[in-house]
Amino acid sequence: MCALIDLGTATTLLGSKPTTLKIPDTSDDMVTHVDRCNWSAAESSLAYQVNRYANPAMAATIVRGITGHMPPAAQSLDFPPSGKGFVVAIGAKAMGRAIVPLTSGVVLDLTTTAATSAKAEALLHQLADTLTRAVG
Repeated sequence: MCALIDLGTATTLLGSKPTTLKIPDTSDDMVTHVDRCNWSAAESSLAYQVNRYANPAMAATIVRGITGHMPPAAQSLDFPPSGKGFVVAIGAKAMGRAIVPLTSGVVLDLTTTAATSAKAEALLHQLADTLTRAVG
């Protein structure tokens, strides 16, 4: 839907005007996709899913899943209050990934790419902050 991160916000976060790939909604009785989108620019990209789970315990399960499946050489990251993530260099680019459960019961599922691990991490934190403010 790309409702929470519009073209203007994506341009600010990525540093250049992106294109968009919208992902169809596949909500069911366990999860509702509040919003999900993928924005790509020449040097970097960001993707997010904002999910509301029918079972609040799902958030903790998802966070355990990401920490249990980090790639070798990945740098672990914390996203308060209970989110986890990582950044890892992959060839000439770096990827960031995070799962951030919010106290409202919404879970942010985030992915970024950039030229360096530091840029992928910074973009991941900016994306998390922007979406946390948008959904509460």
